Amino acid sequence: MTESTSQPSVFQPHHRTSIVYPCVELLQYLDLPLEACVLIPVANSKDRYEPGRIIEDEAVAIHSSREGHAAVAIVVNTAATGRHAVEILEQRTTQFNAFLWKDQMWYIQQYAGETALQAVTFREAGVDKLTIERSTCLRGEDGQLRPVQEITYTMDLEDFELAAAGEPRSMWVKDLMDLLHRRTDRAVLHVRHQLQGHQPEEERIADISTVWKA
Repeated sequence: MTESTSQPSVFQPHHRTSIVYPCVELLQYLDLPLEACVLIPVANSKDRYEPGRIIEDEAVAIHSSREGHAAVAIVVNTAATGRHAVEILEQRTTQFNAFLWKDQMWYIQQYAGETALQAVTFREAGVDKLTIERSTCLRGEDGQLRPVQEITYTMDLEDFELAAAGEPRSMWVKDLMDLLHRRTDRAVLHVRHQLQGHQPEEERIADISTVWKA
């Protein structure tokens, strides 16, 4: 299952997917301490200059995007080709729940609505894992958004990366992989923003010290 890499006009039926990583609040849901959070080292940091720190200006940021921080928001819009998704999901709940996580995402993105993905990587019993919490709202026949599902996926990080390699055109997977490996300056800024208020000077969240280009 694949999806187009081009983003549709927001004035056309579409599915909006927002991604937050790392969402350290998920650790509490998993009954894990903050120190369990693990960050993958920044990709190609020795060949990149360190991105500038975010300049906080709430008076400006509050108007910049729904999240309040346009510079770090990760959003994917997918063209919606299906209709009346809420009614369809209600009729096919058993079939839908049998889908793999990536196929569930492919399915719901065919319909107009919104999905919020919150993810965190952590180490448990010596194994690096990834948890993704998905909250989805879809439009019914009346045109109104209705919450239809909130679900949490937990898997070995290695398994996710193997599955991601088989989804080269799935934009939300690509964006989450960019965040996990901090492959771009925007990804570095996004992760820094999520850690603000959670990562004191002594680096409680496990991370390898980054060496940037001099």
